[in-house]
Amino acid sequence: MAGLSLPEDAEQHLRELIDVLDATWKQMAERLQEAGADAKSSIEVQPNGRAKLNVEKLHALGEP
Repeated sequence: MAGLSLPEDAEQHLRELIDVLDATWKQMAERLQEAGADAKSSIEVQPNGRAKLNVEKLHALGEP
């Protein structure tokens, strides 16, 4: 665990990650609902392999 710079309590670490992921999905669902059913959307795969969701009527959020 120390070699990966992870805390000793793996269960607590995973719970924190689950909470962040859950909050992120909920925020995305709310923002998609705000954009409405007519908003154009697409998924763009970046050169680094990450996927980016584009929705016409949404504005970018700043990264924390």
